[in-house]
Amino acid sequence: MIDLLKKHKVLVCAGTGGVGKTSMSASLGVLAAREGLRTLVLTIDPAHRLAQALGIESRPGDYVHVDGVTVLARR
Repeated sequence: MIDLLKKHKVLVCAGTGGVGKTSMSASLGVLAAREGLRTLVLTIDPAHRLAQALGIESRPGDYVHVDGVTVLARR
């Protein structure tokens, strides 16, 4: 998996409810960031489950910095 993440890729985690999309997205994002890769993890889930999975607080429209990860500037 690391070899795949070292190339420019867009990974999309999709499926029905409860199959682990958020857990997989958070895990892949953290793994890639720890490997020093430029990483962006985003969600359209209004319930903020991704923020919860990453252990951070989030509000709609927030850009949140996760330790060890550089946040993209709003453009």
